[in-house]
Amino acid sequence: MFDTVPALGLSPYEMMMLFVIWSFLGWAMEVCVHTLKMGEYSDRGFLAMPLCPIYGFGANIITVLLRDVLDDPLPLFVVSALICTAFELMVGLLLKKVFHNQWWDYSDEPFNFHGYICLKVTLEWGFVCLIGETFIIPPILKAVNLIPHPVGIIFLCIAAVLILIDTAVSFAAAKRLTLHIRQFAELNSKMYDSAEKLGSALGTAALDTSAAVHENMAAAQVQADNLSADIKESVSDAKRLIGMRYDAYMAFTADKAERRLLRAFPHMHPDKEILPESGTDLIAELREMLRGNWINPLMEGIREKLDMNINELIEKK
Repeated sequence: MFDTVPALGLSPYEMMMLFVIWSFLGWAMEVCVHTLKMGEYSDRGFLAMPLCPIYGFGANIITVLLRDVLDDPLPLFVVSALICTAFELMVGLLLKKVFHNQWWDYSDEPFNFHGYICLKVTLEWGFVCLIGETFIIPPILKAVNLIPHPVGIIFLCIAAVLILIDTAVSFAAAKRLTLHIRQFAELNSKMYDSAEKLGSALGTAALDTSAAVHENMAAAQVQADNLSADIKESVSDAKRLIGMRYDAYMAFTADKAERRLLRAFPHMHPDKEILPESGTDLIAELREMLRGNWINPLMEGIREKLDMNINELIEKK
């Protein structure tokens, strides 16, 4: 446990302590960078704890694999940047496979690969690893070896239990978030279909009634009755769907873990294979919900749908 493994250059104890400490430092760096970028506090990471495990794993991988070049800045920078980029890509693809969401997106950055990785972040990984391996990790390992082993073991045991619990809770929250995204997408689709039906009924019936007025009043009355029935049915459907949407909204906003994940990953969006076109807009709408505005974005979309359908019918006539 405390003896250095020759093939790794570190002891299992040192690797576990490095994982926890560097996960915290990575989380702190992410929070500072994104808070400055967003202009407000921005929690980061998949876990609720102040840890970003991807940094802990990365620190161990780089320290072990590149232990022979840690004193040579150029190979350390280049190879660590490539390793971290490959690791980030693997984690991004894995998260998308499991949760059907892309948790970060570099699509706006030049030289990106499907939004998972990009040249800018690759260079940042290289600088972080160079600075970390040169100035931060050596003092951390020295400090770790100064801690009495019983104290270190107790710390690691507590950290392991908390991380496992947090991982399970966060995993379940991510699954619920995926289900809620799909639920909102289905409700949106049904409400837009209802709006389309209402718009079609209004446009068609109004035009038919106008034509019938010129022929006889009896036919006009029949058209008016049909219009009234269609409107009542469409309004009833809309009321039912709005009620369902409100229930879904209440379930979503009551889940603190889901809200935290949505805030922690501001560029997250659903898999386009699951929600081809509306996924990004839907996530933006969920963020509006977190601000207390749960219906306006949807109503604006429905209003646009109504106007579009009526205008199309008038043009066809």
